[in-house]
Amino acid sequence: MNLSADGVPTVVVPPSRFYALDASRALALLLGIFYHGIESFIQYKPQNAYFTHDNTGSSVLDFIFFVLHAFRMHAFFLIAGFFAHQLYHKRGVAGFVEHRFKRVILPLVFFWPPLQITFRALRIWGRQRLGDFSETPGQQAVSPWLTSWNEFWNGQWFNPDGLLMPLYHLWFLYYLALFCGTAILVRPLLVAVLNATGQLRPRFDSFFNQLLHKPWAAWVVGLVVAVAMLRMNQLFGVDTPNNNLIPNTRPFVVYSLFFGLGCLLRRQSELLPQLKIHRHATLFFSCCLLAGVYVYFLSHSDRAWTETGSVSINDYVYKAGYGLASTGLVFSFLGYMLHFFSRPNATFRYLADASYWMYLAHFPLVVVLQILVSAQPWPWLLKVTVIFGVSIVTLLLSYHYLVRDRWLGTLLNGKAVRKVN
Repeated sequence: MNLSADGVPTVVVPPSRFYALDASRALALLLGIFYHGIESFIQYKPQNAYFTHDNTGSSVLDFIFFVLHAFRMHAFFLIAGFFAHQLYHKRGVAGFVEHRFKRVILPLVFFWPPLQITFRALRIWGRQRLGDFSETPGQQAVSPWLTSWNEFWNGQWFNPDGLLMPLYHLWFLYYLALFCGTAILVRPLLVAVLNATGQLRPRFDSFFNQLLHKPWAAWVVGLVVAVAMLRMNQLFGVDTPNNNLIPNTRPFVVYSLFFGLGCLLRRQSELLPQLKIHRHATLFFSCCLLAGVYVYFLSHSDRAWTETGSVSINDYVYKAGYGLASTGLVFSFLGYMLHFFSRPNATFRYLADASYWMYLAHFPLVVVLQILVSAQPWPWLLKVTVIFGVSIVTLLLSYHYLVRDRWLGTLLNGKAVRKVN
């Protein structure tokens, strides 16, 4: 039971499946593949910060890279929070823990070792093709795979001082597990507080309900995100927490806000259509704001990945503006997805299932293709098309023939469903 805008109790029967959010989650993950696919072309990224560096570049790709980083993981964690809340109330604590262990923790444990060996070898190979031998002892051309295996076997990937280890793109699984665990621990206390007087919960529900009906809802939420963004070390948006088992509190707070927002939206899922109403205006103002922060970023891109924190009031204004723009982009993204994809669609249902495997497995394939085309005298558009096209086709085929009807498909997505509900 929830409260309507005028305070009258209403009973809402939720749909059996949220098709638009399934499609949103799939698109967010597919955009992640494209994001990593263009990383070698980015001109403001330090040339030694990635596996390889392409001999071409484009200001268009630079901007797309910046935009994708500004909202895709925010949207993913919001959707993850939405479905986590649904799962918790459907299966209870024990069922929720079991499900999250199978779908999140086991894939992290299963995929990480081969990815560590592969990524280390690709890093050595990619840098050597650029004439950079600093990745190997004595700066010599040695076997990438043998070096990678020896380093893995000797435990050189782990530094107990600070629990440092490379998580690569699998950091999202680690943080998703942390968010789910935190939710289990915090929820009893939160429920106790809200139920203490018998009035806090309905008042909060009413406040959230009325807020989502307002055209400025995204900006109210964005103000909270903007405050959290002020603590970021790097100028390039939210710090990527991919090298430490000790949670980085800065991205943890930002992404947990979106995870929590997803939980709130699931509690009052009848409010989802409200995201569609103001999507055009929200997108327009988000883009204007994002264009402004991007201009500032370009003028200070030499500090983009420097762990120095903010050094001027302008940096704080930039980070606050970035937080507002990110929130607006997430709201408008979901609004458009709810507008176009709220009906059952077999193709998007298939992609929703396939996208998890595709995102987990894509990075090594993408890097291999980037290294192979990096020195070719081709235009950047052709290179990006080859990298993304070959990756998507290969990953879809591997999912269909090697994963979907196998134990791995069951681990990632549960038992296969052959029809759209």
